[in-house]
Amino acid sequence: RNKLLQVIQNILTNAIKAIGRDGNIKIKLSEYKQKVFIEITDDGIGIDSDKLDMIFERFYRIDDSRNTKTNGVGLGLAISKNFVEALNGKIDVKSKINEGTSFILSFSK
Repeated sequence: RNKLLQVIQNILTNAIKAIGRDGNIKIKLSEYKQKVFIEITDDGIGIDSDKLDMIFERFYRIDDSRNTKTNGVGLGLAISKNFVEALNGKIDVKSKINEGTSFILSFSK
């Protein structure tokens, strides 16, 4: 339970940094067949498609306007992925520049 809460908190913290003052974040919980999904979507600045495969690597930080002194060292998403996998789940990400990002967590029932 604590691991899942930490994952959601990390993704939400990143989304808050990406959306700016008037942005939106949506959290959706759904189930389909024998899986449960948690989707966290923001309408923020997005992530370049060529960087998506690297965001779960330890110490990787996207070099853009989100990276300030308060943004950490690039461990949050790597730890989140490890926690999700430890819970026998999967984490996926979809993003488009200037449209936003969605993180989808999926777990078997």
